Amino acid sequence: MFRQRLVTAVVLGLAAVAGILVLPTPLVALLTTVMAMIAAWEWIHLPQAPQKSHIAWLYILAIGGLVQVGWRVFDYSPKAMLVGAAIWVILLGVVVVRQYRNSQQMISPSLILGVVVIVPALGMVPVLHGQGNFGPHLVLAICGVIWIGDIGAYGVGKRWGSRLLAPNISPGKTVEGALGGGLLAVATGVVGVATITGPAVSMTRLVLVMVLVSAAAVLSDLLESMLKRASGKKDSGQLLPGHGGLLDRIDSLLGAVPIFTVLWLFWLNPATLG
Repeated sequence: MFRQRLVTAVVLGLAAVAGILVLPTPLVALLTTVMAMIAAWEWIHLPQAPQKSHIAWLYILAIGGLVQVGWRVFDYSPKAMLVGAAIWVILLGVVVVRQYRNSQQMISPSLILGVVVIVPALGMVPVLHGQGNFGPHLVLAICGVIWIGDIGAYGVGKRWGSRLLAPNISPGKTVEGALGGGLLAVATGVVGVATITGPAVSMTRLVLVMVLVSAAAVLSDLLESMLKRASGKKDSGQLLPGHGGLLDRIDSLLGAVPIFTVLWLFWLNPATLG
């Protein structure tokens, strides 16, 4: 199983890096649209009683269309992204509150929730990708934050983990793993973005942004775990050998991208701030 997971991860990682660095932004937007439609397919099949076939296909096409429209709207009016980021702040806040209260209540994967979970991030990725010459590298840096955070959390949790992070949501995650993975993720993001942009970016702001992005990635992962637990599923699908479904691979990205994109455009980007 580990070898299968490793091979799949390496292939996906190389494909993602190549796509981000080589493809023009319109093709990246097309790729994120396809990803959104696959994610929508998995989403609509999470419940024990999935929607009827014609509703499922309408939903999948609607999600794809909304990602394309979202990309154009976000690109034309960046302030519209504040709405998507605000929705994610609320969603992640719900996860924090329920975890703090040790609540047994999960979140059901409704059709409306699927729209607000899937569309904002995958509509913002092309916007971030189109941010000048270093746009693709910013997307790659955020992917690196998530990947290194996941690897670090697994490694640290395996070696030193003892206290469960969210026993009612995801029994495999530990506090030590989350902290270790978070530190590695923040370091990766700070080094990556600072290397891309140079000294023009405030280091204090960059560190704070990466802390928030890393936290958003962890909480977004827990949100998907809540959805799967509410549906009685271990994985969102079987598309990726050893890794489950596409939603299982992009869950952290869905929460991290809106937070980073908005903070980059309105608080961190030296070109925007003048």
